[in-house]
Amino acid sequence: MNIAFIKSDISIKGGSERVACLLMNELSNIKDNKIFCLTYNFKNQKEAYSLNPNITIKVLGEEKRLRYSFFSIFSNMKTYIQEKNIDVIINIGTGESMISSFLKLIFKDKIKIITCEHSNLLNLYDSKEKRIAQFIACIFSDKIITLTKKDKENFQKKFRLKDEKVEYIYNFIDEKLLDNKIKYNFESKKIISVGRLVKVKGLDRLIEIAKVVFEDRRTTDWVWHIYGEGLEREKLEQLIKKYNLEKKVILKGNAENIYELYKEYSFYVMTSYFEGLPMVLLEAKANSLPIISFDINTGPSEIIRDDVDGYLIQDSNIEEMKDKILELIINENNRKKFALNTRGNLYKFDKKEIIEKWIKLIEEVKN
Repeated sequence: MNIAFIKSDISIKGGSERVACLLMNELSNIKDNKIFCLTYNFKNQKEAYSLNPNITIKVLGEEKRLRYSFFSIFSNMKTYIQEKNIDVIINIGTGESMISSFLKLIFKDKIKIITCEHSNLLNLYDSKEKRIAQFIACIFSDKIITLTKKDKENFQKKFRLKDEKVEYIYNFIDEKLLDNKIKYNFESKKIISVGRLVKVKGLDRLIEIAKVVFEDRRTTDWVWHIYGEGLEREKLEQLIKKYNLEKKVILKGNAENIYELYKEYSFYVMTSYFEGLPMVLLEAKANSLPIISFDINTGPSEIIRDDVDGYLIQDSNIEEMKDKILELIINENNRKKFALNTRGNLYKFDKKEIIEKWIKLIEEVKN
């Protein structure tokens, strides 16, 4: 089967980009599959995550703003889809459907379209363009794939979609992490958070929480490290300085070896306002790290088992979040208990099972 993945820019580091590359690699290993990666904003001219050499990358355009190059990219995409006899298009993100969905008007049922929502339908930080793209995707796609069961229900309710039109498939966890035999570091006095430095990740409230946490005399030896880069760095640096937290909350930037770094930490905290299926939580669990997260609309509740391998905190309840962080700092026995339980539900995110779901889905859509 000839399968074209569409992702606007695979040269940047991000959750959806990494998942797209992993999925393309797995499907390219199947006999008689030909995988094509179509991109139109290839900023760094090199994929951020490695792709198998048998995957063809096609750059359809290099404009930063899609609105200024829509027609040229659409024309290039149409021509390339015809030349390569593409059977199935997989949009990695509903935003990508803004171009590919209109191919349905030309090719009708000759091409099947699957659109993956890698965010959250109720994300208040999504642009008006993104909401239009979600609507268009629901009209023209043969299948909508969400990352969580909750988001599937949200799509069905909002767009009045039939059950067979929407499915949820979890992202799979990297096998290297599941094979990890590193023991939990009981002596660590470091907290870790990972994510792009953007508003939706809630790092502003992370720093507000850290201010209160580190006022407690029992946290003298503890620090909180944040990995990632983004547009909010300067704002976050100013907030850290405002609260005199320069030695306690440290922006570490991007890390090439993030898998190797988890073992240095005591537990993971996530303060996002919205998420799809946060892979960082799966990575943390695979490294036996207890997790504390706000129980936002989708994501954490399908990964964390409250009071078993971490804590789910009522969204925006800063006081409860502060209390639970202090509890894990103070109570080593709780950290140990959670660490021993973290792998208990990772089977849901097993690569073999997830890939089998994708293969079945693609075959069903094609036929």
